[in-house]
Amino acid sequence: MFIERSSSRIRLARTLFIVLGLLPCACLCGWAAVRHSRGHREAIERRFGLVLGVPVRIGRVEHVRPDALRLRDCVVVPPEAAAELRFPVVDLEWSASELRVRVGRFDGDAAAIRAIAGLARDWLRQPARFPLDCVVDVGECAWRGRPLRAGASSSAMPSAVRVECVAAHGSRAVRVRRNAGADADELRAVATASGGETTLEVTGRITGPLPLSLALAAAGIDGRAIAVGEEACVSGELDAVVVRGQSRGQARGIVDGIDLAAATAELPHRTGGVASVKIERLVWDRGRIGGFEAACSVARGRVSQRLLDTLVTTLGCRPGPAYRALDREDSRVFDDVEARVRIDGHGLDLRSAPGRDGSLARVQGMSIIGEPGRIVPLDRLAWAIAPASAPAVPATAASTWLMDVFSDGGAADAAPVERGGPAGRTLPEQAGRPQSRSGF
Repeated sequence: MFIERSSSRIRLARTLFIVLGLLPCACLCGWAAVRHSRGHREAIERRFGLVLGVPVRIGRVEHVRPDALRLRDCVVVPPEAAAELRFPVVDLEWSASELRVRVGRFDGDAAAIRAIAGLARDWLRQPARFPLDCVVDVGECAWRGRPLRAGASSSAMPSAVRVECVAAHGSRAVRVRRNAGADADELRAVATASGGETTLEVTGRITGPLPLSLALAAAGIDGRAIAVGEEACVSGELDAVVVRGQSRGQARGIVDGIDLAAATAELPHRTGGVASVKIERLVWDRGRIGGFEAACSVARGRVSQRLLDTLVTTLGCRPGPAYRALDREDSRVFDDVEARVRIDGHGLDLRSAPGRDGSLARVQGMSIIGEPGRIVPLDRLAWAIAPASAPAVPATAASTWLMDVFSDGGAADAAPVERGGPAGRTLPEQAGRPQSRSGF
């Protein structure tokens, strides 16, 4: 028995099979091939390079859902940066006015932090280059391979960071927030353009310990001038305004874990120990420090005899009963150092902590060296940290930075100010390098 077939029905079935089956499959295969092609990836690199304002390289693109991408092996290339920023996985979501970026982990160094800080400054000052608002969430931040922690305890949760870049009513702002809660760390910078001039207001609060080298890199300060070791951490508050490239403001805080050996590695004198500095007042104007008050302490450490001699001959400190060791060794052990430092237009005022009878450093209850009898001009401090073979102008990285940032405030013309020192005590002549003294 034969079934009658209609040729028209056969052609219709074949046409429907091609249209409804093979053609959609071919379109899907072609669409997938385009989505995974090099040209498509390069188009996305160009698109988000324009949005971020910097070149971007992408290893692989995954389309998670509409208006959402996952980028693998993503590299951001900041202009004039010493290092590229590499991210294994980056999640992107965007709308007509905003771009959201999520990064699982970021491990930064000084070059990377300087590059990111430069991007933030450009975002504030160049609105045409960055047309969209941007929110960046980082799940975990590390500094040179070591995770940042959310609190003072080493067992605290890993540090998460959110960066918000927004523009409204003619102003542009960047807010960096670490962790959540009432005691979260926050840095806020607001740029306002008025009359052809841009004013930048910066406020910040750090409650948990933050590596000092990271903070210096973000502020654009040369780490060679403030070499304090990798363990140094900072916390505190700052409030500053930048107009026409000149800044003014004030800050206070605590710097813990200062490695004295690292701090004096490039200096002619050697010390050892771990110091803590509580900055009670720091004021600057036009990029120069006009006022500084701090309390410094070291629990136990070592100091070279040559440094003690320099403090006496250059700063006018007073030798104590334990000034010279019986064995005449150059490296001296001390039990504690407690000092208060004040720097203003008159110079350096160095005093001991209350209840120490003027002693700056002690060993076995006896004073090694005492406070000066008067305020010392700042050029004496530059000589104290300059090598003995330095020319007439002490031009090391530390001394040059010191003389550059501290406001003279007429200190060069001011006579040394007495504050109850021993009668008849005088400072060396200011015209040349201080000469050595003997007989102590």
